[in-house]
Amino acid sequence: MLSRLGLLLVVALPLLAVDLAYKAFGTTPVWAYHPRGAAWLVLSAAVVAGCLALTRVPSRAVALTAAPRAAAAAGNGIAAVAWSQGIPNPLVVESAA
Repeated sequence: MLSRLGLLLVVALPLLAVDLAYKAFGTTPVWAYHPRGAAWLVLSAAVVAGCLALTRVPSRAVALTAAPRAAAAAGNGIAAVAWSQGIPNPLVVESAA
């Protein structure tokens, strides 16, 4: 049986990979990039660390629900470094007005 940390990683790492792949290969309009600074990186790292700390709670459900948040925070932190123009937001819905 997986430890709580293992459970978090088994769920979070594939979600992180999908998030980064979608950001890398999705079409993002120029206006949909969100610039982030050093404070954003620190906050993203703090959220990931907090999610990892939650694995100390003796509940597999807590670890399981912390995994998507850890993946999202890590993905945004990595994207802030990887894309100089900012974090891409490829989930854009255009209205037909």
